Amino acid sequence: MRRLIWIGRLSFDSGVFGVGALNTARGNFPEVMLRLAREGKPIRVVEDHLASPTFAPALASRSIDLLERSLVDESISGVFHLGGAQPISWFEYAKLILATAGLTAEVQATNDRNIERQRGGRSFQL
Repeated sequence: MRRLIWIGRLSFDSGVFGVGALNTARGNFPEVMLRLAREGKPIRVVEDHLASPTFAPALASRSIDLLERSLVDESISGVFHLGGAQPISWFEYAKLILATAGLTAEVQATNDRNIERQRGGRSFQL
């Protein structure tokens, strides 16, 4: 029996999104942007980070396709990057999310350096 070996790599910056996070306290990036827009607050989003957003159902479908193909063709193995096709800045992504939802909000561009300064030298929030 052949051992099937493949690794599906999805980077943190890919921003997986779908309906699953609707029941979480924070939500995913699109849900957070929609919530902030509905609250009427200015939204500050970094423009110097790029992502390749990946719709969770598409990620699941591509993973199944890869598995099925690798069961038929033994040469299919290795490391596969499973992310969205189009890189976009978080800032541009936020504007696209709001435009698609038909919402308007004040979306302000910022950068990692400004975020770090506001968080005491950390570019992440605990």
